[in-house]
Amino acid sequence: MIRFIKYIILLPIMVVFAGFMLSNRHSVLINFDPFNSETPFYAIELPLYLVMIGTMVIGILFGGIVDWLNQRKYRKSARVERNKNRKLEQESAKLKDHIATQTKKSLMIK
Repeated sequence: MIRFIKYIILLPIMVVFAGFMLSNRHSVLINFDPFNSETPFYAIELPLYLVMIGTMVIGILFGGIVDWLNQRKYRKSARVERNKNRKLEQESAKLKDHIATQTKKSLMIK
């Protein structure tokens, strides 16, 4: 069922994406030399759709990295709380064992 829903959602996206690629096939010159535009040091000619998709991918990756870096304080606090929780669970298990042994000892005495 989930696979079917994925295809229903992805199919229109793929059709729009294919239409975008077909309508933007003309080439553009990407110039990496800001000082000499007539004879650039390095330039590359790419289809416009590749330039636009590449820019979106780079933006998504950069945004993800920035977001991941901004969440470090929350990850750190979660790690600290997880460690506290683990220590408390260990202490609780030790206390339960201690209580169980004390109960057994008190029952043996009576």
